[in-house]
Amino acid sequence: MILLLLVAAIAPLDSVYQAGEYENVVQLAPGFLADSARTAADSVFVSRIYASALVALGRTDEAAAVFRQLLIKDPSLTLDPEMVSPKIRAVFESVKAKALMPIPAPKSTPAETMYLRQPTPLSVLIPGLHQIQAGRSAAGYALAGATALSLVGLVFSHVAYNDARADYLQASSPQEISDRYRDANNWSHVRVALSGTTVTFWLTGLITALRSP
Repeated sequence: MILLLLVAAIAPLDSVYQAGEYENVVQLAPGFLADSARTAADSVFVSRIYASALVALGRTDEAAAVFRQLLIKDPSLTLDPEMVSPKIRAVFESVKAKALMPIPAPKSTPAETMYLRQPTPLSVLIPGLHQIQAGRSAAGYALAGATALSLVGLVFSHVAYNDARADYLQASSPQEISDRYRDANNWSHVRVALSGTTVTFWLTGLITALRSP
């Protein structure tokens, strides 16, 4: 009987939110959350509706406080980017980023700091240059070219990702949110892949240079 009453309480609240009556949601939600008979899942559902309504009304500080309480109870909580407006997710992600921000490590004392006794040759740091100077021109130019192409691709994909993410944050309709999220996500994958290849080429040049006589 209690479960039926809770479901009956949630359904109208969800309907009110879907109808865009955000002021009514803000008035009704605290009363439901104060009900000791609610389940944890119901509490999370109503809190998300409550916070979303606050964001829609421009009351982002209050929405952030609601999201903060949710993350205290469940730090792994996420919002579906294809179902939730970018405006709401921006407030949620901002709160989550602050909650998960690492504590800075203490600065090392001079006695704990390590220094290189000899400067590292520039040819070791630039992929392919050491090989070219050592007479292995083909390998050197190939490594330098591959690194340069990977780096250019990385810069391009980073710019494209930022543009796609900006478009996604401006999306409003469900179809736009889904399409633009997919574009930004694809560019994010490309950027990660090119970051890996760039680092791999640089490490390859560094290791082969250090191993060479």
